[in-house]
Amino acid sequence: MIRGMHWDDLRYVLAVHASSSVATAAGQLGVSNVTVFRRLKALEKQLGVRLFDRTRKGYVATAPGLEIVRQAERIQQEIGVLERRVWRQDKELSGVVRITAPDSTGTFVVAPLIGALHKVHPKIRVELKLDNRVFNISKRDADIAIRPTTSPPENLIGHRLASLAHAPYAAARLLPRGKRRRLDPADLADLPWVGLDDTYTGHLMSAYQRYLDAHARPDRIVLRVNSTLGMALAVRDGVGAGVVSCVGAAYLGGLVRLGPAIDALQTDLWILTHPELREVARVASVYAFLREEITRMRPLFAGDDVATRRA
Repeated sequence: MIRGMHWDDLRYVLAVHASSSVATAAGQLGVSNVTVFRRLKALEKQLGVRLFDRTRKGYVATAPGLEIVRQAERIQQEIGVLERRVWRQDKELSGVVRITAPDSTGTFVVAPLIGALHKVHPKIRVELKLDNRVFNISKRDADIAIRPTTSPPENLIGHRLASLAHAPYAAARLLPRGKRRRLDPADLADLPWVGLDDTYTGHLMSAYQRYLDAHARPDRIVLRVNSTLGMALAVRDGVGAGVVSCVGAAYLGGLVRLGPAIDALQTDLWILTHPELREVARVASVYAFLREEITRMRPLFAGDDVATRRA
């Protein structure tokens, strides 16, 4: 490493490179945009090179910047290996366990279980990161990931928890009188709808949009949000009809199911961790607890607890 350069400097370079955005990097690092900008400028002055070009698509690393990124990624991996070797020696059921989950799954499924987890393991503290991005467990972004996926990363170990179904729902008060048990396609098209905007980062975005294109008139889409949690809450509050996970609908209550589960949105829910973290007592204990509790909820995930009301 160049004399005077610190690992903290490299964190800023990696964050900007990964997101192509000073603002996004600042949010991830928990600092202001100005701090990120100043740190980059100070590092460029120290090295005597420009690390990023600002383009219409965001911040793009220059040739020297890419070399710094490559070396920083190597150092990050080595630090991760060292940390995991230390964690493997931790046999105490205490300390922090970081869990990542999509905003809706984390809110409807994981968060309600933390109270019960605390009763079983009172010395374990949980940090729950609600984010639709794929967190890199190998780089210590999280210890455990709860993720909807059909192809878990090969470098992680995990278990399939449930089949995750989604269906169209609406608040009862939003539906025409006398038609709460059966709506035809015209009725559906006339309803106000809530959808996802084009900044949503979930892997099922295209399937969400295809369903909306097929069932909602463009002029009846009254709200677009960038999270499935926000969409579900808007549906609950009667803003419009929308696609909600079946487990989310069960959690929220008061929703009328307008049709069958949507095949294109069918996916699996997995719990994942790094192979070396399974030997850390606190991580292994939380993993086992979540696996057992969420597996019990399989009927809710599949929507088996709600009679389908076909549109």
